[in-house]
Amino acid sequence: MAKNTTPYMLQADVYTRTTFVNADGTTTKDICAAGADGSYVYEVQITGDISTTRDITLFANDGTNDIPIKLATVAISQGNVIGTPDPLRLIQPATGFIVGRLLDRDQNYYIPLPTGWKLRMRVNTAVTAGQTITVLAHRKDF
Repeated sequence: MAKNTTPYMLQADVYTRTTFVNADGTTTKDICAAGADGSYVYEVQITGDISTTRDITLFANDGTNDIPIKLATVAISQGNVIGTPDPLRLIQPATGFIVGRLLDRDQNYYIPLPTGWKLRMRVNTAVTAGQTITVLAHRKDF
């Protein structure tokens, strides 16, 4: 097999913000799509101004199929009150992370997202009217 002599360099950071509201119901929405040459997803952060906890399901999508990769619970007012002051982080934390994450050469965890793939999310019970769950996905493209 020939040795790879071309370095693969990541480009600028790309952030995608997605909001889930009552009108979305339990619809699965795209939260991050791979760039033209593939991407590394370095973080998915979730905040909410919700008054009751909500379970969410995160999916990897190959362009056709949703493949469940994480079930998590978003706390009451996640990231907005002293009891839960930080967003729910699904890639970098020491516990509660997405299984299958990898380490890059700088020892940062990531999820590889090939061209045509995307991450999708569903709130398993609709958010209460007037409340929101916000997802911030951070990726780097090739």
